[in-house]
Amino acid sequence: MRQCIFVLGTRAQLVEVAPVLQLAKKSRLRHTVWFTGQNHESIDDAIRDLELTSVFVLPKDREGGPGIGKRLVWLPSTIYRCLHYIGGVKTWTTKRPLVIVLGDTLSTWLGAVAGHWGGGDVVHLDSGLSSGKWWAPFPQELLRRLTHRNVRYAFCPTVAAATRMRRYLRCIVEVSPLPVQTLLRLAGGHDKNQYSNQGVSD
Repeated sequence: MRQCIFVLGTRAQLVEVAPVLQLAKKSRLRHTVWFTGQNHESIDDAIRDLELTSVFVLPKDREGGPGIGKRLVWLPSTIYRCLHYIGGVKTWTTKRPLVIVLGDTLSTWLGAVAGHWGGGDVVHLDSGLSSGKWWAPFPQELLRRLTHRNVRYAFCPTVAAATRMRRYLRCIVEVSPLPVQTLLRLAGGHDKNQYSNQGVSD
């Protein structure tokens, strides 16, 4: 089975993806959560409150800001560490890991870039969302578009979002999939007959 690596940067992202992580654990999906430390919020409290038992990889310095100076140091060093971790998982498992990102934050783009460069296949949850104007809202729309360029599997909430992602020729699109079941299929750890009706569109 391929390893799944959830790359998250904020408490809000963790709260949103918590149900997926809980089902992933029950389904025995091989996965870890790599936390970028984008925000200085206490991630330990969130893990405990949400009763998550996934394996978390947490940075020693969990505060990315405030301040432009800290951000300028945090960004390249975090991309490097994430890329190194993803590359290490690929070497250890001998298979391309699935690097799962969520939303339109700086950590979303960071995880997508590191996942692509590190030899993984990037999975974007809630993919394809766009305002149609690259400058609004800023920087979210810009980060969306930069992220989309690195996505291999787009899990889209609407048909319009799926249509947008099909413009990227290397991207395989799912419309409103059941994330854990689809991840199990992509990772190769499922019963093929159980999910035979959930085809991949491209």
